[in-house]
Amino acid sequence: MIPDELTLTRDRVAGDRARALLDDPLLADAFAGVERAYMDEWKANALNLGPEGREEIWRAVQLIAKVKAHLEALVRDGELAAAELASLRPDDSDQT
Repeated sequence: MIPDELTLTRDRVAGDRARALLDDPLLADAFAGVERAYMDEWKANALNLGPEGREEIWRAVQLIAKVKAHLEALVRDGELAAAELASLRPDDSDQT
């Protein structure tokens, strides 16, 4: 396996693992639960939190979105790597 193939294979595997995480109901529930808890805290205590407290909650909610976006980017990169790997390999159907 040449270095480019090794890198592409790693990207494909990372993409597969990221897809499995995004499709995992337990992780989806964890993301939703944490986000909901932050939003509930913000709604219940908006006046008492002050600007710094509200900003901290906003950053925490944004961090959840960034983690999801990173996993989605890994999935896209993995799909591209899989396509590139397929183009590097000869088509098995042409061989007799």
